[in-house]
Amino acid sequence: FPGADGSPFRRVVTEFGQSLHAKSGWLASRVEYTKPLSSGEGQIATIHFGADVCLRQCYTAQHRRRLEFYDAAKFTPKEASSESPLVHVHIAGPLCFEGDTLTKGTEAPRLSRGDIVVLREAGANTLSLYSRHCLRQVPPAYGYRLGRGERGAVEVSEWLVLKPSEDLEGCSRHWGWAAPSDPPSKRIRVEV
Repeated sequence: FPGADGSPFRRVVTEFGQSLHAKSGWLASRVEYTKPLSSGEGQIATIHFGADVCLRQCYTAQHRRRLEFYDAAKFTPKEASSESPLVHVHIAGPLCFEGDTLTKGTEAPRLSRGDIVVLREAGANTLSLYSRHCLRQVPPAYGYRLGRGERGAVEVSEWLVLKPSEDLEGCSRHWGWAAPSDPPSKRIRVEV
């Protein structure tokens, strides 16, 4: 250790990537499907991101993130009601294996198709670790600027596309396949 007798190190340099960047981003998805748990005591809600974008959050217990749930019609936090009682919810991603879950057994109001799931602290170790399992295209990344509204409240004043979503040609090129717009000189010929 630096400063200890016999230590070859004079100082410690650390990388604070997660602690500095995690809170700078979030992910949001509409709920695509819901189905009841086999026990009948809750539900599975399938969304459009999971282990493809959140590898560490799905595979390890040390990288859990806050999840928030919003009503599809009102865009307000989802609250328990007679139509949406508190239940045990599993949030599943779009990939085709059981490990693609962001949480299991979270107590939340019953979700419906179209409701919104937000994962907080997604500014680190998400898109940089993107998995192309199932040939999924890389999603877009947006940024926004905050400003003061007419009544002085802080609100989003501008949305920016930081990185557009990947198109089919980009996905094809990643795997070494020729895209229809590629010139013949860039196409790979495979003899079978």
